[in-house]
Amino acid sequence: MPASEVPRMRSLGVVVSGSLLVVAFVAFGAIAVFTPVGQWVDVHLYGLTVRHTPGVLAQGADRLAREVLLVGGPAVAALLGLVALVRGRWRNVLGAALVGVVVPAVWALRGALPRPDFGVGAYPYNTFPSTHVAIVAVSCWAIWLCWPTGRRSWVPWTLVGIVVLALFGNVANHAHMPADGLGSLLLTGGVGLLACTLVGLDPLSPTTGAKRQPESEPVGVITR
Repeated sequence: MPASEVPRMRSLGVVVSGSLLVVAFVAFGAIAVFTPVGQWVDVHLYGLTVRHTPGVLAQGADRLAREVLLVGGPAVAALLGLVALVRGRWRNVLGAALVGVVVPAVWALRGALPRPDFGVGAYPYNTFPSTHVAIVAVSCWAIWLCWPTGRRSWVPWTLVGIVVLALFGNVANHAHMPADGLGSLLLTGGVGLLACTLVGLDPLSPTTGAKRQPESEPVGVITR
């Protein structure tokens, strides 16, 4: 394969992956919310999490997920976005802003979708998808896209850990069903990948972008 085709194939792969995640979000939400089996599985996962999490740990995780990260995540993302903008990395800031549309979309979906009562013990009102998890996940995407160049290998793992903590904290202290948080993560991941493609960023290395590299001149050509 010619070297010039590699970035194009990589971008296509990102688009396909992002689109599949969005489709998975729709399918997952339909099963978890609108089918008896989906609600039953969700309720039992919720019960397992709540029963096997000590009260002190549940309260601490809830405080971190629904207070500390909910405020700290957007604050850090906004600060890094401002630094990136000052340094001329406008594509990174634009990509982060595009991922931010997930938050109002999740809020609107949560208010618009019903939750049928199948008698399996689910909440009588709809909580899918989770706005709190979406805010933290979007903040982590923005932090990743706007992180200064020369990032360390610990950054992505730290962000993944923060997202997992947000998911756990929202379930362990009775705020959300597991499917609510997982749905938000699927949608955020899909939109994040598509946003990177739109602004020309490589989601695995957004400091370098995804611009096609100029072809080197043929050997033996004399330039003046």
